Amino acid sequence: MDVVTNLTSTQVLDKKLMAIQEYMGGAKKDADNPYFKSKYADLQSVKDAIEMAMTQAKTRVLIEQYPHVDYDNIIIKTIPMKDTEGVVCGTYDNKIPRVGIHTRISDPESGEFKAVYLECAPADDTPQAIGSSLTYLRRYSLMPMFHIAPEDDDGNMGSGKHGYTPQTNGNGSKQAPAQSGSKGTPAGKPAATAQAATNTGRPMTDVERKRIGLITSDKINELMAAIKAADISQTQWKKWLHDCYLFPSLTAIKTEAVDGILTVVIKNPDTIKNYKGKVAAPAPEEGPLSDENGNQVA
Repeated sequence: MDVVTNLTSTQVLDKKLMAIQEYMGGAKKDADNPYFKSKYADLQSVKDAIEMAMTQAKTRVLIEQYPHVDYDNIIIKTIPMKDTEGVVCGTYDNKIPRVGIHTRISDPESGEFKAVYLECAPADDTPQAIGSSLTYLRRYSLMPMFHIAPEDDDGNMGSGKHGYTPQTNGNGSKQAPAQSGSKGTPAGKPAATAQAATNTGRPMTDVERKRIGLITSDKINELMAAIKAADISQTQWKKWLHDCYLFPSLTAIKTEAVDGILTVVIKNPDTIKNYKGKVAAPAPEEGPLSDENGNQVA
């Protein structure tokens, strides 16, 4: 985390920061880390500690933080797709953007400032994972700049370790974790991405759907029209889509999979109409019994 300044000397700003740090206490650990079963100082606690120190020092600095989501510098995580029996039947690429926070501390009177940029890669491309990572970066950008001792690390939230990703409401306060899906739901399943944005109680916009790799309304309408033209029933369609692609619904289809699905619907709809589900392999015929050395026994 390199510090950038606008002047060769930041003497005025440094004096203010020194005065503030004289009164700086530790940030109160009042948030729960569900994995480590411990307390840590959340973003609001860090901001409260800084505000209290500035008030006691009777001096202030301006703090600005700007989020950055880099969709041009994505990380591709290949996720296996499994059928209802748990057999891998393909993969899809989960495109995860890198996220970062620009933090700028300045003295408006002298014009001096110090700035840092910190970035990381979220666990996945859901709004919850991205928001959690940004909150984590905001906190850990401020703490070293004001010499606040770091408390218990909750970085596993943003990184997605141990299967827990918290939700935030945009100001650093935590919401209750989302309930997990049905038993046996694989991690990284496309349905989780679609559900994430609908938790707000409204449908996702095309911009939101495109950003997280889901098909947009034009493709949804095209698929619906093709399904209707091919006279494919909803029961047939849902069973085939779920078993063969692991998508629970049409709106959960990933962008990279839609062309292949459309091709089947338009050119070979009987594949879907005649689909009966996975057929179990026949049991092997029983042969003569053998001992451990391979000799037949009566």
